[in-house]
Amino acid sequence: MSRILGIDYGERYIGFAISDEKELIASPLFQIDLKKGNFFETLEKIIDEYNPYQIVMGEPLSLSGKRLELSQKIRKKGREIEKKFKIKVIYWDERFTSKLAERHKKENIHAISAAYLLQNYLDFKYNEKRRKGGH
Repeated sequence: MSRILGIDYGERYIGFAISDEKELIASPLFQIDLKKGNFFETLEKIIDEYNPYQIVMGEPLSLSGKRLELSQKIRKKGREIEKKFKIKVIYWDERFTSKLAERHKKENIHAISAAYLLQNYLDFKYNEKRRKGGH
């Protein structure tokens, strides 16, 4: 197994989180402010350091589950990531992750939000594997 990268992509701030090598636990890394940092440069450094085979990007949905305007921008960014880095991008429902993250320290809220969405994905993946009879 390898690592999975989680990205909470917002209009201004982007949070990053990474899984452990067993794909069980997500940990926040850091966040960047798009006014001060370059997304693709930062992503390239993370990929060089952690070598993830998959990226999970949070997809903002309405409470009823419909895609929002930002969802289209995120999916476009995801296609750019797949083309540039040759890494599969999965889109994951990020509803409520920001609310959960707000309970933590404010300065890293977007990285914590990325960790929540990645952990939700890892838990889903683990439970699917168990349901199908794997360990």
